[in-house]
Parts: sequence; structure tokens; C-alpha cells
Amino acid sequence: MAGLPHVLPQIQLVFALSSRPRLTSTQHSQLSPDVVCISLPQARLHPLWVNNNGNVTFDAPRGRYTPFGLSATRTPIIAPFFADVDTRGTGTDPVAYGYRKTTFEGHAAFCVSWVNVGYFSGKADKTNSFQLLLVSRPDADLGAFDIVFNYGRVQWETGDASNGVDGLGGSSARVGFSSGTGIPGSYSELPGSGTNGSFLDTSPVGLVHTSLGSATLGRYTFPVKSDGQIADRYVAMGDSYQSGEGAYSYESGTDNGTNKCHRSANAYPNLLVDRQVVRLQLDFVACSGAVIHDLIYSSEEDGAPLEGEAAQVDSLGTDTRLVTVKIGGNDLDFGGTIKSCVENGIKSWIPIVNWFNYSCIGNQGDEVEANLADLETGQVGEDLLDLYRLIRAKAPYARIEVVSYPRFFPAEAADNLLGCA
Repeated sequence: MAGLPHVLPQIQLVFALSSRPRLTSTQHSQLSPDVVCISLPQARLHPLWVNNNGNVTFDAPRGRYTPFGLSATRTPIIAPFFADVDTRGTGTDPVAYGYRKTTFEGHAAFCVSWVNVGYFSGKADKTNSFQLLLVSRPDADLGAFDIVFNYGRVQWETGDASNGVDGLGGSSARVGFSSGTGIPGSYSELPGSGTNGSFLDTSPVGLVHTSLGSATLGRYTFPVKSDGQIADRYVAMGDSYQSGEGAYSYESGTDNGTNKCHRSANAYPNLLVDRQVVRLQLDFVACSGAVIHDLIYSSEEDGAPLEGEAAQVDSLGTDTRLVTVKIGGNDLDFGGTIKSCVENGIKSWIPIVNWFNYSCIGNQGDEVEANLADLETGQVGEDLLDLYRLIRAKAPYARIEVVSYPRFFPAEAADNLLGCA
């Protein structure tokens, strides 16, 4: 890795760096049109200006140092850390960029590194290190590319001129990008943008402690497809273990006489997003009681308990970045098996002689074995594989996580006198 300190996430880079003079956040460098040319919806963007204040722009240089929101802006901008950067302090390094010989994971890339940068006015008691990569992805599609943000250290969030005190508080940094068109899907801003303390190393959800589209902490990857569509949605699919059955605070319309999907505000998909573990837009379609069929086909005219529900796979698309799915338990009558086992457990104590007559293994063992065989080599297993293939086809750029069911009982069953066997 040439030219980058160890504090950034380890990346495979080969590039010739061009360092810039030490600048305040109102200054910039311009690259010629032949260096970078990318496309977002209705916006072919070139040339590119590297602005000292943690961003690059495509329509003109930008000296704005107090960050503005990226979701509604008409400025074509990509901002790994839009804040009041100042590289004049002792111990700071000038912003550097590289291209033509730059590669990232085997793909041609343009790179900008803000390493050991301070904040206005000339402060260096706290420094940040972050990086932007624009990575060509012809393997995904002609004209496709990835936006990659890398973070190694985030100690400050605001400059003095943005109402910050010692680099903190005030109008704090924003992270994301926009084509400047306002078209849905052409912009994305990380949750925590503009929120004091959210991105700092001292926060448990700081930029260096989490990731997106990568197993490397501190790395955030945003695929942009050939049509300019940005993959920034998280689709949570499945049955009651995804929807949050029993966690209450159900979404409006999912707890009535004809719809019992019970999508809870306390379900883990909502918690992942609310706690900024997953920094994507959530499309929550899981439904209590769902079977494999309900993920593939609409239940809009089927009546209770899933009335009004579209096929869950219809929520998927090229803009889907993450999918979590768990289904199959209801197809195997998991709930019925547990219910019978618990009921038999109660009966086993009345009288003592029933201990041997109402064991779960004795009463449900053959049924469970048959269901497991159906899962492994039978129709349920085949249906699951078909579903997974369909999810991949509908969300070709998404990371797909098949979530396991919780374990309620020990792996080794107790004897039927003392336990759940």
C-alpha cells in the first residue's frame, strides 16, 4: 500500500499521489475532464474538483465550510467527510489524490486521501484520516462504479467557524453524496450526519467502528449501477421472527382483524437501523405467520391474517443493498411442534406415571425427523433454494443474509423426568 498510513483500513492500492499545498477549507484543486467522468441519474459529471473541506464536486469548486444537507442539495457532490478541514496546522498533511495508475481490488480507481487533517482555524490538537475512492466496475455492468469511503481516525467534527468548540459540537460533519438532481435514488446521506458526536471515534457507532458493504470496519461501499441507481435500501423479509411477533408497538395496519403481520418497532431490523448499525433505508416487509409462498406471491386478496400484503420479493430491486430473510419454520409447522411439546410437558406431571407417556421425543420425534428430512432433501428444501435464487435475481447487487432461528432448548436433550426430552 503506497502513500497511506496504517491508520486507514487496509486496502490494495497502487497509485501515484499528487499532493496539494496546505490549504484552508475554502480552496480546491481541479482535475481535467479526461481524469474522472461518472454518471448519476440524468447527470453526467465531469470534470471534478477536489475540495479541501472533505468532498469532491462536479459543477464547480466549493469553498463552503459549514456542511449542508446532502439529500436535498442541487450540488453534485460526493462527501466522505464534509466539514471545515484545515491542513495548515503543525503535524497535519496536505490532501492528496491519485489516478491513472490507481487500482482498488483489481479495478481502476480515482483516490483522494485526507490524512492527518486538522480543523479550522489551523487547529491540529485533533486530526482525522479518511479517504474517497471512485472505483470502475465494468464487471458489474458497463458504466457501473462504486463509491468507497475509508476511515482510520475521526477525532473532530466541526470547525471554529461552524460554531464548533475545540473541534466538537456546532454544525457537525455530513457524509454521503448527491447527483444534484433531487431524483429519488440519486442521493444518500449516512444516518448521524449533522448529529453531534455520531461519527466520532468516541461513539460506539462512529465511522471507524462500523461498516457498510464490507467486512472491514471503517469502510463504506456504495454501488452505483449503469443507470445511475444507488443501492441504498435494506429489505427485511420473512416470518414472525423477523417481524417481531410479541414485541408489540406494531406498525399501523398490521394488527387488526384481517392483517396480523405484527411488524414491530422493536423488531431487530428496526433496531439495526435506529441504532445505526445498518446505515440504509429500511423496507420492512416481514410478516408473522408467513410461509415461503407468501414471500413469492401476493396475499392482497387472501383475507385474514395477511390481507393487503404484496409478495415480499416485490420489494427487491437493483437499489437493494442488504437483504435479511428467514422463512420455513411455518412450512415445517415449527409452532405446532413447540405447542404440542409444551402441552405434553404440562400433562406429564399429572400424574407421575405420565412422565413416560408424554415426552416430546416420544410424541413429536417422528414428526420432527420427517420435517427435517423435508428441509434437507424434500420439497421445503427445494422451495427455499428457489426462493434464494429469486431473491438474488431480483436484488443482484445486494448482500443476502439468511438468518437462523433461535435455539430454545439445549442441544443435548435432558431426560424426560427432569427436562424437555
